[in-house]
Amino acid sequence: MGLALYFATPPGQPFDAADGTRRIYAVELRRLREVDDWFDRFKAFWLPHLDALATEVARGKRKRRHQE
Repeated sequence: MGLALYFATPPGQPFDAADGTRRIYAVELRRLREVDDWFDRFKAFWLPHLDALATEVARGKRKRRHQE
């Protein structure tokens, strides 16, 4: 039954199956690589901004700690 569900799952869709009391999750890596390749063109723009945001968040946390 598990394999039948796996093959019925659309490509790129996470797959999960019951194994007794556990759940097994899997994702097709090829599809994730396609998404990552597509996302590469945006990384060059967004990564510096996200790094700056992380710096400001850390700075705000330090400032609040010193005010307490």
